[in-house]
Amino acid sequence: MSGVKHVQVELFIGGKGPCHVFKAPLRGWDENRLDLEAIMAAHKLRNLYAFSLVNGRGNRLLYNPRNGLSHIAYSGKPDVVIRLDGDLAVSAGTLNHHTSSMLCYEHTHGPRTHIICILYDDR
Repeated sequence: MSGVKHVQVELFIGGKGPCHVFKAPLRGWDENRLDLEAIMAAHKLRNLYAFSLVNGRGNRLLYNPRNGLSHIAYSGKPDVVIRLDGDLAVSAGTLNHHTSSMLCYEHTHGPRTHIICILYDDR
């Protein structure tokens, strides 16, 4: 066995970005599944969607609740780029006790565009 296969993932937030570009290992019995639950936890996301540069956000990606792995299998070829779009997780407890707002803006630095979001109280 040659080791764990990795694929390049470009993560967009709200259709903007890519905000994060990283290599993710393929897991599971056939080493062809992404650990979506780990990606969501690492980037504090509520949901993940397929993403296309041409069509934008696609279908919501579901994962197995037992192991966090994607239902969709990926090839794991070295030239594959997987594009995902996510929604930031916002603490519902914070928003229910008082009024909060989120301000987001884009910052372009060289070839990269960063999305910066600030959650603040309206009190």
